[in-house]
Amino acid sequence: MRARRGTRGFTLMELLLAVFIFGFIALTVYGVLSRAIYARTVAEERAELYAMGRETLLKIADDLEGALLPLSGDRIYFKGTSEPPTVEFVSMNRGGYGEGRVRPGQVLLVYGLGDPDPRGYRPLIRGETDFKRMLDEVDGVTYAEDDTRFDLDESNDVEAPPELYLPLLECPPGAEESGIAGACARVVAMRFRFYDDALGDWREYWDSFEPDSEFENRIPDAVEIALILLDEKGAEHDFHTVVDLPLARANPTPGEQENLDDVDDGGDGGDDGDDGDDEGDE
Repeated sequence: MRARRGTRGFTLMELLLAVFIFGFIALTVYGVLSRAIYARTVAEERAELYAMGRETLLKIADDLEGALLPLSGDRIYFKGTSEPPTVEFVSMNRGGYGEGRVRPGQVLLVYGLGDPDPRGYRPLIRGETDFKRMLDEVDGVTYAEDDTRFDLDESNDVEAPPELYLPLLECPPGAEESGIAGACARVVAMRFRFYDDALGDWREYWDSFEPDSEFENRIPDAVEIALILLDEKGAEHDFHTVVDLPLARANPTPGEQENLDDVDDGGDGGDDGDDGDDEGDE
């Protein structure tokens, strides 16, 4: 009777080869998944970056389109500079809702960059101030603490803040490490330029208060806005737009006041002549 042979097992070489093949497959799958996850993260961050840039420009453009002419009210003005990048102007506000509301009426809007942090990022600040109250404070007008003229609703005790300055874009400490898309807006630079149709060129600054200048009591016909944001790799992305100011079409032409004075003088002389004709008829 023949003896039964034992079952043959795996050799050490076969086991090592199997482990190597399994490790190679696992490493390949891990690499593919890692690249896919990284690509998705980068795509989300880039999408959030471009969304932030576009929405910010649209917000600034929407405010600028409502800029009032200096001649349309008491001490209304428009002022802006390229360096430092700031723009301030008076517009109308309907009040708003929530914590960001102010009293309905004329408001002074201010856009500018704050001081850079150690990383070189600068917050983009939007300020909104009750213009009427600001003028009253300049004129020395005081209000009692229980004065309700600036309340949002006379039926309750909620008062609108006279001014509100908030960061429109910023990168707070720890936001970069959070991994949340859009948590960090890396603003590094901004620029404003102002188009003067009378000159046919761009200006680096504008001041409607400047006496005896081409833009005294005028607002620019258009404003160029440039905003530079950094992505997660430190590459710059330039967001740029040009905003037409609708009310600029009503800008007074430089020297127009003198021409109007001449016309008034001539009109007075014409009236005198008419009086003389009436006397002759009589």
